[in-house]
Amino acid sequence: RSDIYSLGTILLALVDAPISSQSVRAAPRRTRALHAIAARARSPLPEARYQSVLDLAAEIARFRDDLPVEAYRESLAERFARLAVRYQLPLTLVLAYVLMRLALLLTLRR
Repeated sequence: RSDIYSLGTILLALVDAPISSQSVRAAPRRTRALHAIAARARSPLPEARYQSVLDLAAEIARFRDDLPVEAYRESLAERFARLAVRYQLPLTLVLAYVLMRLALLLTLRR
């Protein structure tokens, strides 16, 4: 578990490292989620930390795949924003379909 604490410290250092002017700054929700993962890994209570390095790696994998992470409870707005980004193409297609249907209905009523 001390290895998990050390990995959490490294993750926190990476998250808080200065970003070069050429890099794109991460969204605040994503930064908060990474901070929460690092905080859980660095918990003062060993039993509150991730049980194994594999659990920590799985949590980071969920973060990378833009899935909800256990360490950070996202708000409803954050969840909606995450899902909107994740399913951007299908949502755009549905929205385009609805707008075309509305335009067609308005055109036929005239």
